[in-house]
Amino acid sequence: RNLRRQYSVESVTEGIIMIPLVISSAYQSVDATLDRVGEGTSYVRLEFRTGNLGQRLIRDNLFYSDSDIAVWSLTDLLDGLELLVSNNLQKVDLQQVEIRLEITGERKTATIEKASPNVFTAAAGDSVDVEVLIRPYRAHTETRILRIDIPDNISPGPMTVTLRGGGEGYYLTKPPVHTTILSELEEEEEPSRALISGAESLDALIEDFMNREKNNEIVAEFYPFIENYSAEENDEDPDPDNYLGYGWSEGVGEPKKVRLSTQFVIDGTASFDINVVQR
Repeated sequence: RNLRRQYSVESVTEGIIMIPLVISSAYQSVDATLDRVGEGTSYVRLEFRTGNLGQRLIRDNLFYSDSDIAVWSLTDLLDGLELLVSNNLQKVDLQQVEIRLEITGERKTATIEKASPNVFTAAAGDSVDVEVLIRPYRAHTETRILRIDIPDNISPGPMTVTLRGGGEGYYLTKPPVHTTILSELEEEEEPSRALISGAESLDALIEDFMNREKNNEIVAEFYPFIENYSAEENDEDPDPDNYLGYGWSEGVGEPKKVRLSTQFVIDGTASFDINVVQR
């Protein structure tokens, strides 16, 4: 509608009161500007300004909802507020939150249909280009290319690579659209999200929040481990007595990820295998 509005509010700084006030004010601002409840895509940029943290806290993301885009647009805001206000590591002097939203009624989503590497056999330390076929909603397919670097210390053997949207876990774990953000806050006695604890420093939590996967990203993910058999290669029915189980590559226990940004909220998955050989 080419409509632009700006809202400013002030809030008390007591955390238990501030979080619902900030969320409700932002939600009311979006709702008043949209003047509707329904489908849409939104680009959201958040900046949290503090008096005692040296780094700038900025997070942007793309959201889509088929029911209430205003609600879904503010979920990163909720996570950021809980991180800064409710963490058990350090008191944060939160002074200002700036929220910028661009919302359209257009559905900007795309589904991963296929992923194909340029080679199916590679050596440790090689790079593999992956051609990802995505289909935007009711449009022709498009191709994206991302590059996977195979770790130097990976063991030889088959390696499965999975491609998915960066928002896959986000859309599975967030509350249903009809459950509003405010009702979720009221039902919880204390924040339960994993990002509030489990880290050695607040800086690490903030870094994780700012850099975690986004809904508009294609994520290629693989675990550098192999199935070890003493049977002959390509044996489809190895002797169970000789099966050695899974062997992790030396020093590797976390999945390796490569992320590629797009202009769409990405869903769908695809996978393929690469045979890693000794150089």
